[in-house]
Amino acid sequence: MFKNFKNPIFKQVFYFNLLYANPTITANAMKKKQYGDTPEDIFRRLLMKSYLMSSVFVLVVYTLIFLVIPLNKAPYYLDYTILVFFLLCILQTFTYFFNVFYNSKDIEGYMSLPIEESLVYRAKMAVVAIATIQMAIPIWSITSIYGFKMGLGYISILYGFLDFVLAGSLVVIVNMILMEGLAKTSVLSKFKNGIITAINIVATLANISIIVFLQTTSKARILSSQIEGRVEYGFISSLAKSHMGNLGLILVLSLVILGIYALIMKSVNGRFYDYIRKIQDGSGQKKRPAKENMEASHNKVALESISDFSIGSENGSEARIGLGLANETSQTKEDKKGQASGLGFSLFKYNLSLINEPTVITQSIVMNCAMPIFLFLPVLMDIRKEAATLELIRTNSGMAAVIIALVVAIFINAFSTTLSSIVVSLDRENYYYIKSLPISRKQYFMSKLIISTGINSILPMILILGVYIYVGIPVFDIVYALVLYIILCLSISSLWLIYDFKNVVTDWQNVSDIYGRLNKALVFVLTFLIFIVCFAMVMLLSFVLSLGLGTQIRSAFTILILIFAIFSLSRVRNFTKKSGY
Repeated sequence: MFKNFKNPIFKQVFYFNLLYANPTITANAMKKKQYGDTPEDIFRRLLMKSYLMSSVFVLVVYTLIFLVIPLNKAPYYLDYTILVFFLLCILQTFTYFFNVFYNSKDIEGYMSLPIEESLVYRAKMAVVAIATIQMAIPIWSITSIYGFKMGLGYISILYGFLDFVLAGSLVVIVNMILMEGLAKTSVLSKFKNGIITAINIVATLANISIIVFLQTTSKARILSSQIEGRVEYGFISSLAKSHMGNLGLILVLSLVILGIYALIMKSVNGRFYDYIRKIQDGSGQKKRPAKENMEASHNKVALESISDFSIGSENGSEARIGLGLANETSQTKEDKKGQASGLGFSLFKYNLSLINEPTVITQSIVMNCAMPIFLFLPVLMDIRKEAATLELIRTNSGMAAVIIALVVAIFINAFSTTLSSIVVSLDRENYYYIKSLPISRKQYFMSKLIISTGINSILPMILILGVYIYVGIPVFDIVYALVLYIILCLSISSLWLIYDFKNVVTDWQNVSDIYGRLNKALVFVLTFLIFIVCFAMVMLLSFVLSLGLGTQIRSAFTILILIFAIFSLSRVRNFTKKSGY
C-alpha cells in the first residue's frame, strides 16, 4: 500500500478523499487560510490533528485502563477484549465503507478521467483504512501489556503494534468482502435502498448477539477459573504468551490479509464503476420523486410547488421541494391556526423523507440502541437468576425505573451520531433555500426537534418498556420514569440541534461526512465519559438499593433533570429568537 504514494495521481486522489472524509476541519482550515503556501499543508494538518493526535490520546487512555487488569491471572480476558473490539470495529465502519466506495457523489468525477478504477479503489481504501485502524488502537495496548506481564519484555510493544495493524487490516478486509456482497445484492435487487438497510440492520443485530454471547460466556469462564484456582487460556492468549506464538500469529495473519487483498484487487477494474452506476442510477432502481408540496390548507399563505429543487438524497433518487408565497389579504385566528397546522404537517412529511437512508437508519437509530443492550442484557440475565436482587429492585422500583430510563436516554441522545445532530445537515442545499421562505426559525427548529427526537425514541421506548415488564416495575413508576426520559431526550436533542445549525454541512458526499465533523479525540472523550457516567449510575443503583434510599435518589435525579431541562430551554429560546437562520 505504501508504494502507491510514489504515484502522484494516487496521492492526489487520496488527498482529495481525505478532504471529503473531514469536511468540518477542511472547511474551517480553508476559511481561515491555514493551508499555507501549498495545499499539502492542509493534508498534513488533517493527518496530524484528526488522526495522529487523537490516536495517541486513545492509546494512553486505554493503556491506563488495561494496566490495572491482571491479564496474567485471567488470560482469557485478552481473547474476549480483542474479539469485542474487532466486532465493534466492523459494526461501526461497515456502512461507512459502503458510503465512501459506492454512495459518494465525487466518484462521478473520476469516471471521465484516464485513471484506472483500481487506483481510485485503492485511494479510497487507504482513507477508510486510516479511520478503521484507529479504532483498533486498544488492541495495541492490551496485547503489549499482556505480553509484558507474561515475561516477554519490551519486545511486547512491537508485537502489540503489529497485532494492532493486522487487526485493523483484517477489519478492512472483512468490510471489503461484506461490501462486495452488499454491492452485488443491491445491484441485483430493484429495491436497493431497502435491501441495503435490511442487510445493515441484520449485520448490526448479528454483531450485538455475538458480543452479548461473548459477554455472558466469558464472564462465566473467568469466574469459574478464579473459583477453581486455574488459569484458562483462549486461542489468542495461548499464542500471545510466547515469542514463537506471536511470530506465527503475525505471519499467518499477514499472509491471509495479503492473499485476500490480492484477490479483491484482481477483479476491481471494469466492475467498480459499473456497480456504482447501477447502485446510484441503475435501471433496476425506481427513482423516488419525493416532492413535498408543503402547503397550508384553508388560507392564502400557501406553500405551493413552483420548482423542482434537489435535496440530493444518497440513494441516487432526488427529493424535491417547491415552496411559494401567495398574496395575503386578511386572516382570522382560525385561518392562522389552520396555516400553522398545515405547515407543521408538511414539514413533518418533508423531514421524514430525509431519514429514509440506510446509513441514517443504521448509525443514528439502530446503532444507538446497541449500547444500552450491551449494558443491560447481561445484567438482566443475571438478575432473573437471583431472587433476592430482583426483589430488592422491585422494592425500590421507582429509583430503578428512573436510572434505567436515564441511562438509555443518555446512550441514545448523547453520542455524536444521534439523529438530532445531523437532521439539519440532511437538508443539503435546501437548507439555504428554506432560509429564504416565510418560515420562522422557531417553526423550522421545532419541526426538526420533534421529528429527530420522536424517530430516535421509538426503539428505545420499546426497549425500556420491555425491561420494565421483564423486571416487574409498577405502572406509576413506569409513567414517572418515561416522563423524565422524554424531558431528558428533548433537552439533549435540542442542544445537538443547535450544534447542527451552527455547524451545518450542505456539500457532503455521504452521510458519514456529517458524522466526521467533531474532532475524533473529542468524540472519544465524550464516548468515554458517557460510559463512565452510565456505569456509575448502574453501580449507584446496586449500592443505594442496599441502603433503602431509593426515594431520595429518585428525587435528586428528578431535580437534576429539571435543572438541565431549564438550561436547554433557555438555550433554545435564545437561539430561536434570532431573526436569521
